[in-house]
Amino acid sequence: LDITGLAQKYGAVHSHIKIARTPEDMAATRIATGEADALIGCDLVVAAGDEAIGKLALDHAVAVTDTTVVPTSEFSRNPDWALSADEQLQRLTRVLGDRLRSLDAQGLALKLLGDTVYANMLLVGAAWQQGALPLSLDAMHRAIALNGVKVAENRRAFDLGRLVYADPAAVQRLLPQDTAPVDLDSRRAPSLDAVIARRVDLLTAHSGPALARRYLDRITRLREAAKLAGLTEDLPRAAAHG
Repeated sequence: LDITGLAQKYGAVHSHIKIARTPEDMAATRIATGEADALIGCDLVVAAGDEAIGKLALDHAVAVTDTTVVPTSEFSRNPDWALSADEQLQRLTRVLGDRLRSLDAQGLALKLLGDTVYANMLLVGAAWQQGALPLSLDAMHRAIALNGVKVAENRRAFDLGRLVYADPAAVQRLLPQDTAPVDLDSRRAPSLDAVIARRVDLLTAHSGPALARRYLDRITRLREAAKLAGLTEDLPRAAAHG
């Protein structure tokens, strides 16, 4: 279901996509609040907006988004208006943590595929590699073939997106030597150690070393308990932030 808004005038465009074994498994075409398992952000401003974030199942949803910022209609009214890609990405990171992957899809598509039009398919490939699309690789390639438009180029874009997610360093090596590096994942969520160290510094500056030690001791005990229980670091990460 495409909700096109003001696409011709820099308005938001949302596409609701549901995948199920049978049509009977889908009660409605729209995705309701908190139901989306994955977000493919072809436009960063739209992806970081309230409507898109509100659809996400916050406990497990994953996302892949382009880092390119496309001007909105506000720019036509205020030429001094500015929009920060970092702020938009930080907003998504606060919600999704390390389940968000961001990359300069348009820059990469232009440099390796010759046209930014392939950025969207590149993002689809990255999302598939992330596990966001419950379809086989053969099914994805077959869908591209059935679409019948620039089949070889779109398949190449899809596979390049997969490689970006699996091995960003390999993609960097594919770029011409005389071009600047492309941002393939510079804004991934920081490691848990980095999160803890940052907060220890902030607590020390705010209240002194005693409170910082108390915080560090508690988080360290929680990390050890989670590890002994065979759990991921999601719980100590949430505690470290909270």
